[in-house]
Amino acid sequence: MGQNVIQIRESYQEILDVFVQNQIKRVFLVCDHAFQYLAISHWLDEIEASSKLSVTRFDHFQPNPDYESVVEGVRVFRESDSQAIWAVGGGSAMDVAKCIKLYAFLDPHENYLQQTVVPNDIPLMAMPTTAGTGSESTRYAVVYKDGVKQSIAHESCIPSVVILDPGALKTLPAYQRKSTMLDALCHAVESFWSVHATAESKAYSRDALKMIRRYAEDYLANCDEGNAGMLLAANTAGKAINLTQTTSASYLLMSSLDISRRNLVLRGKESFGKVSQMAEYARQEINDIGGYYAYGREMINGGSVYDFDVTKLAVYTRDIGLAGIEVYDLLRDEYDIQIELGDIANILAYISIGDRMQD
Repeated sequence: MGQNVIQIRESYQEILDVFVQNQIKRVFLVCDHAFQYLAISHWLDEIEASSKLSVTRFDHFQPNPDYESVVEGVRVFRESDSQAIWAVGGGSAMDVAKCIKLYAFLDPHENYLQQTVVPNDIPLMAMPTTAGTGSESTRYAVVYKDGVKQSIAHESCIPSVVILDPGALKTLPAYQRKSTMLDALCHAVESFWSVHATAESKAYSRDALKMIRRYAEDYLANCDEGNAGMLLAANTAGKAINLTQTTSASYLLMSSLDISRRNLVLRGKESFGKVSQMAEYARQEINDIGGYYAYGREMINGGSVYDFDVTKLAVYTRDIGLAGIEVYDLLRDEYDIQIELGDIANILAYISIGDRMQD
């Protein structure tokens, strides 16, 4: 199904044009509580005030929405007699809106999840407020029933109209900005590597990867051009993932874990032998300083101490008149050494296969 992708530049007139062209006068808006802070919220208030559109707002859901919220949304949608559904928000708003469309005309007295979906003609519009999930391009939705994740997939819940507004990303925190960009990156890479990849999905993946690379810097700097480009990149990556059906956490992550596992299988004994040697060397050197005590295997007594992990370098510090947290701060601030923790009497450092003797 083709999507009408509207890229907002200066005004929201194109959105109103969609409503007018399709003779939509009553719309069901699925949004989270942050919607009120977006510029489009004020525009929508003005459109309502001019009697050009009647809007029923539904925000009775939480992140990782539950099935009961969907049931409530379907009920409110039916009562509102709305002609279209419009989702504005992140993945949760999209999931709820998709489910409301899918279940709008099913039997409310039976479990929607167990009924056969019958496609309907209710227009579904979507406006993402993050550039990452690409949910506005896919047939997938997720809800939770009795705490158990329920995955829903149906072609008819792919939004027919997508609105990409760079202004919606203006208040996006730096952490979410970075993590959602990586989400789009993983979608593009995963779909390209997928065993279900096609020429079409690979084309979407390539385009998405090129856009992510091109707009990353401006996007992280919160520039309008970067925000617009990353929204389109995430949307394109979503189209790729929709074709390949990939839903794994990340092939990149899985590959790195598999490489590490292989290395442990082939060279694990040798690697941890070196780790033990480094830990024992450090333990001996610390004890030779005096005033410190690096705990060792001599503590094993078969009773209160059954065994000892030699890769953990635990050091008692109180005999030199310093609490462990004070030594922790000194190592970090004066010597640029970041250890695991410090408490009232001890410090703890981990020795791993990534360490070297010179470290």
